[in-house]
Amino acid sequence: MILGGKILNIFIGSSSEKRSLDIAVKIAAKIEDCGHKPILWTKYFNASDITLVKIMDLCQVVDGGIFVLASDDEIISNHSKFITRDNVLIEAGIFLGSLGLSQVALYKLPDVDIPSDFLGITYIEDSDKEFNIQLAISKWIDGFQKNIDKKRTTNMFLSQKHLDRLVFEELIASSNEEIMISSFFMSIFSLSKEMENA
Repeated sequence: MILGGKILNIFIGSSSEKRSLDIAVKIAAKIEDCGHKPILWTKYFNASDITLVKIMDLCQVVDGGIFVLASDDEIISNHSKFITRDNVLIEAGIFLGSLGLSQVALYKLPDVDIPSDFLGITYIEDSDKEFNIQLAISKWIDGFQKNIDKKRTTNMFLSQKHLDRLVFEELIASSNEEIMISSFFMSIFSLSKEMENA
């Protein structure tokens, strides 16, 4: 469902592993089903790009981002665990810092460990039920669309308040000039009266 008639541009980040890419393509289809425009990372980056710069630029033109947290790499210490590719986490962090919590979601596969710093962020759990995935993505998009609309309204209100203040200050400045001119003429009038009486 598109709120306010605005089609949102939503970036989808994942690792280049086949499993992650397949999920990213599935998410893109779900975003399209919601009436919005998905931007897959595979369609955005070129071989000669500086990824960090492109990600920072991208944050200025998209409305949201969703990142696939898959078990891309295995770490073995006391026990074996699977983690997401580090560049995906870095990109998600840049998006979080730029767009805010509500406009970024993490699509989490069940077999992946998540860094504790990412707790509290919107997670969309992978499911074998397509309807559940569609519903979760739709709910997330609707939520952050409302947040964008609220920010836009607040900014418009603040802009109007700023404009009102500028108009008020201009009116005061203009009034001060008129008062000074009136005072000047009143002084001349008083002085001429005094000269007539002398």
